[in-house]
Amino acid sequence: MVNKMNVEKKVISITTPHITLGQMLKFQHVISSGAQAKTFIKTHEVKVNGVLCKERGKKLFNNDTVSINNTHFYINNQNTNGQQYQ
Repeated sequence: MVNKMNVEKKVISITTPHITLGQMLKFQHVISSGAQAKTFIKTHEVKVNGVLCKERGKKLFNNDTVSINNTHFYINNQNTNGQQYQ
């Protein structure tokens, strides 16, 4: 059972319609290079919207959630005018 008191939440704001899982991991310094994404995803429990994901190219869109251990990353897509994508 996961202790909800120790869960870390991070909001990731991007200005494009999507970001790939591998790009997100590198952007958040979970991995140091894109080449490490495949190995990291194979050896860790990475969930996208609650579903186990093994694809580094998985596209993440607005309101998607990526969970790794006790850290949850929330995708917030905004265009350059500050308006949220639908």
